[in-house]
Amino acid sequence: MTENTQTYVCKLAALSAPTKLCLSERELRVYKKTNDSFEESKVISLKDVRLLRQFREIHAIDEKSGEFELQRLVLYTQDKNRVDISSGYVTGNRGRFLVEATNQESDFLVFTNRLKERINEENPAAKFQSGWLAASVAWALVAMLGIGLLALGVAFVLFEDNWLSALLPMIFSFLFGGALTWVGFGLARSYYPNQVPLSKVLV
Repeated sequence: MTENTQTYVCKLAALSAPTKLCLSERELRVYKKTNDSFEESKVISLKDVRLLRQFREIHAIDEKSGEFELQRLVLYTQDKNRVDISSGYVTGNRGRFLVEATNQESDFLVFTNRLKERINEENPAAKFQSGWLAASVAWALVAMLGIGLLALGVAFVLFEDNWLSALLPMIFSFLFGGALTWVGFGLARSYYPNQVPLSKVLV
């Protein structure tokens, strides 16, 4: 490896084998760990990269650094090669709504920012896509559930003769329905995929 080579090691899941990525001026070499050593599995020419997708996967917690969001960068080439790079992986559950995970965000950002710069130098036509369509659709469905609760609240107001007996269901429908609608549409919009030239997102 030359002095200009940068390396990053990550795992996509707790049970998956570690992946080592070595970035040089014009290539990205991908190594998979087998037994006690890393073996080269593919070599990506940076000029052949057509698309980079980056998205937030899940909200997690790390004992040392606290709460954070796992991120993933996926690289696609002209000949349909794909490389996944993660900022950590889930290791367990912390309560009902939070998971524990390793946090390599600092090293991840340093490596992926340099990777973007080098890809842009080799292929100025490369695109960058943020967002995650599946997550956007899921949150849109949550928002639709909220709208349904709001509609139920309106139905109580219009058709219920005894408002006193319907007071609690009405309050629940309006408050919970409004919250789900607001949060759902907000997150659906933030996760919706947006594709721009890679040069637009360089830091």
